[in-house]
Amino acid sequence: LPDANKIQEGLNWLKEGPLEMNDDQIRSCIQQYPGIYLREPNVMYRKVLGSAPRKYRDDTVLKQFIEDDPNILQVTFNCGDEGCQSECGSCWVAYENRLPSIPDF
Repeated sequence: LPDANKIQEGLNWLKEGPLEMNDDQIRSCIQQYPGIYLREPNVMYRKVLGSAPRKYRDDTVLKQFIEDDPNILQVTFNCGDEGCQSECGSCWVAYENRLPSIPDF
């Protein structure tokens, strides 16, 4: 079973951290991706922010991406910078290719 204190810390971070999510947003994200949003989302967020292309390394930009696709918190590789890691489902290059259009930030 997951550690209740870690889960509570993660929920508090989702509300009070850079994402500033409300209860409905948190509930929706957990329902869709419990593994991402219940297990140290702050750690996943730092990985996403660290691997993101420079134009996306901003809290406001990532907040907008999460509103459109909560799965973004698992995009923790960037083959464009690091070379292919065979992690296409978690790669920024593949993620950008799936988007209909990339907004300019």
